[in-house]
Amino acid sequence: MSFAGPKDPLIERGIIATAERGVLMIAAAGNAGPKSPPLYPAANPNVIAVSGTDSQDRLFAASTAAAISRSLRPARTFSCRHRMKNTR
Repeated sequence: MSFAGPKDPLIERGIIATAERGVLMIAAAGNAGPKSPPLYPAANPNVIAVSGTDSQDRLFAASTAAAISRSLRPARTFSCRHRMKNTR
């Protein structure tokens, strides 16, 4: 997931339902800066929060809530490859 904001009851219910199915969820911690409160959905304990690092592998200056982040990746070079089944 690549969106961040305040805690939302509808999103929280969706996260709980998804976690109960055993689905791994990863979300951006956000880019509101280190003094920002934790942002959701990344702050939910069922979600792996990811923050970015700079070219020297230090926490990206705009990263939010580093304390909740469980993974740090280069902010500008991170990529993910996956295959999705045709759901039609």
